[in-house]
Amino acid sequence: MHEIMVKPPIEYKEQPNLIGKKVLIVGGTHGIGEAVARKCIAEGAEVTVIGRTKNLNLDCKQVLGDIVEGIANVEQHFIGKDYVFNNIGIYEKNTVADTSRERLQEVLLTNIEIMYLLAQYSVKHALEVVVNMSSRPTLDKYHSWSLYTLSKQAIITITQACAEEGNQKHYAICPSRVDTSFREEFFPGEDKDTRLTPEETADAIITLFNGKNPNGSHYWIKRT
Repeated sequence: MHEIMVKPPIEYKEQPNLIGKKVLIVGGTHGIGEAVARKCIAEGAEVTVIGRTKNLNLDCKQVLGDIVEGIANVEQHFIGKDYVFNNIGIYEKNTVADTSRERLQEVLLTNIEIMYLLAQYSVKHALEVVVNMSSRPTLDKYHSWSLYTLSKQAIITITQACAEEGNQKHYAICPSRVDTSFREEFFPGEDKDTRLTPEETADAIITLFNGKNPNGSHYWIKRT
């Protein structure tokens, strides 16, 4: 049986009381974002998700559209929110030598520039806690994942800056091997028992909503 390892350990693990809280999930109509939305709805939160496609199984407000192309219209949805989960990013698996300039620009736009703007909106409008999606490979060496790793490492830096400059608590969550459609696309033969479930990842994210852990911290989560 594989166990979940969190480094550094999340010291304060109690779940926050979500009844009546307003939660925004950017990238919340599938995968990890959907799992966070489901748990927040079940606990009595008022949830808004932003995503490209409507999820008929989510009973909450859904704002549909391309977040990258419509980023100028996203800021309004941050106003008055208690908790925010910024969950946007694209995968990139290619060697440094084989990465085109077009692909370089696309990944940096989505994973860094757009995340930076979402963090900016969070500082300006969110009331309590913001969690940003990063990735565990940020401190490991992975062949052909340099661009992805670079972009996800930047999110940790953005999170730390927001912790220093904003009035909220800011965290970065860095899961490894989550059982999503994206993971399956890139690693179809991978042992699924080594993967986190979206629900397990969502539990860690919602725990951070309690705001009691060190501001600006980031957490690597994987199955050992």
